[in-house]
Amino acid sequence: MNKSMRLPSQRRFLLGLSLTAALLAVAFAIMLAVLMRQNRTVEEATRLQGDSITSLTFQLEREFLRLRSDLALTLRSRGRSQPDWEAVTLRYEIFLSRVELLRDNPSTFKLRTRSEYQELMPHLEQLIADATPLLSTPAPDGAALETLLERLYQLGPDVQALSVASTLVVAGLIEEHVVVLNVQNAQIRWLIGAQMLLLMLAATGLLLRQRRQEQEQAALQALNAELAAARDLAEEANRSKSLFLANMSHELRTPFNGMLGMLDMLGDSPLAPLQREHMQTARDSAQHLLRLLNDILDMSALESGRILIQPEPVNMRRLIGDVQQLMGSQAQHKGLEFVFEAPAQWPDWVETDPTRVRQILYNLLNNAIKFTDKGRVTLSVHCEPGPDEALHWTFAVSDTGIGMDPATLAQLFQRFHQIDAGANRRFGGSGLGLEISRTLARLIGGDITVESQSGQGSTFTLTLETPACAAPQTDPQSAQPEQPPAAGPSEPTPPPLEILVAEDHPVNRSFIGTLLERLGHRASFAVNGREALEQIEQQDFDLILMDIHMPEMDGLEATQALRARSDDKRHIPVIALSADVMNEAQERALAAGIDEFLSKPVQKQQLQQALLRWSRQRH
Repeated sequence: MNKSMRLPSQRRFLLGLSLTAALLAVAFAIMLAVLMRQNRTVEEATRLQGDSITSLTFQLEREFLRLRSDLALTLRSRGRSQPDWEAVTLRYEIFLSRVELLRDNPSTFKLRTRSEYQELMPHLEQLIADATPLLSTPAPDGAALETLLERLYQLGPDVQALSVASTLVVAGLIEEHVVVLNVQNAQIRWLIGAQMLLLMLAATGLLLRQRRQEQEQAALQALNAELAAARDLAEEANRSKSLFLANMSHELRTPFNGMLGMLDMLGDSPLAPLQREHMQTARDSAQHLLRLLNDILDMSALESGRILIQPEPVNMRRLIGDVQQLMGSQAQHKGLEFVFEAPAQWPDWVETDPTRVRQILYNLLNNAIKFTDKGRVTLSVHCEPGPDEALHWTFAVSDTGIGMDPATLAQLFQRFHQIDAGANRRFGGSGLGLEISRTLARLIGGDITVESQSGQGSTFTLTLETPACAAPQTDPQSAQPEQPPAAGPSEPTPPPLEILVAEDHPVNRSFIGTLLERLGHRASFAVNGREALEQIEQQDFDLILMDIHMPEMDGLEATQALRARSDDKRHIPVIALSADVMNEAQERALAAGIDEFLSKPVQKQQLQQALLRWSRQRH
């Protein structure tokens, strides 16, 4: 911008400043006139505030006397007619509202400094704490109500004294506000005069400020460019982190699959007692490492917002039955009593994310079993109708374990928090499970709370709102009455199958082959997707176990090529065995045509059930 162009702009700016200054001067003059009216308005507001204080106290006194009178009349009528406890309860609820208004209303701040208020409120709080559970029962205890009435008579003079004190507070408040207003009015008049004198100086400062703003605007543009570059770097770092976690998940879970699988095979073979003890120690250590890995991956997915909630029709009776069966056996294995309390009526079907519900309940029950050395663990389930035709679920997990003190409870849901150093060494854990569980609970529309006492056990409560829904048409058991699974005969086994295993890791091939052989099946192997397609071309298979990440051609590409065939082989069931649990691996696998997704490490029972399902559909 050259000088000839800049001068007209500056003149316009100065003209604008002059007009602004003139307008401000007129505004200040008007302000002086309005100030007198403001004084009267503020005085009226002060009186209103005083009226609010006296109104609250007199309402409290009135409802106090009404409650006392209704309670006395009801107690005297017990022998002649049926007492109207609902009327007393309603009167008590109104009294509670008046206490809350007096306690929480900001206008009663001045009243709270009075000795009458400070002496009365603790007695009222204690009275409410004792009366609430008493009046919540359908038929309260008469002796306890007589005691409550006597306490009401004792508090009567204190309540009246509070009303008197509120009047005194209001009188002092009005006088105090009048004095303050007079002082402030004088100060405002002096300030207005000073502002008018400083107005021209401010105009000069604004001119200088305009020039500085041009410089600051240029600096802000440069800063915005730097921030955009930093944002791009942060997004790239986040993508790199996600890729790293996905790779680490695959690289860690792959050897875990082979290690845990071989340990399971070793456990099924004849071993000396010391050898079996060593084998079990190694297996427990591997399971512990796997749990730590799962917790870290879940936390990373929650932080990045990649965990998706997928509501679907769920038979809650069946879901809870599965949880009961699995966790009950764990508790009994530790020598604990496992108590299951079910609702009298089960809703047919509800809509929620069953995977997340199971994950939360498994974690809460696993913690209860882990931190309980003797006694029992209880899973209590309650279901009540909620608003908008929803169902309100309460899952309470109680134990008789080590419990927690208040200091520990205050930090319980913080990341990496352990109960204490000694408990950490004794019980282990990453300190992530409870934070993950509560975050998942809130994602599915619920929450987790806890009550505990040191040395007396803990109770973790999961609350959840689920809408009712119709049974899915594709559910094979929807037409049959559901019963929680119980211990019984062993699982049926599928007929001998010809199974193709596409797996690039030699340890995993050895484990899967041995496992399938023990289950009575015959296995063929391919080290990548290309070899798998070649063997499918040459031989008929009943089922394919497909790894996702393989060299040359991965499992997704191989499955897509299989589904693109024109003959009957395109219908061969494909079960994915993958160590990749990040980046929506399951969704991508199903989209590629894979029928079922099993994450590594794969357990024997899990694989056997999958083979049974697909062999039935195949045959």
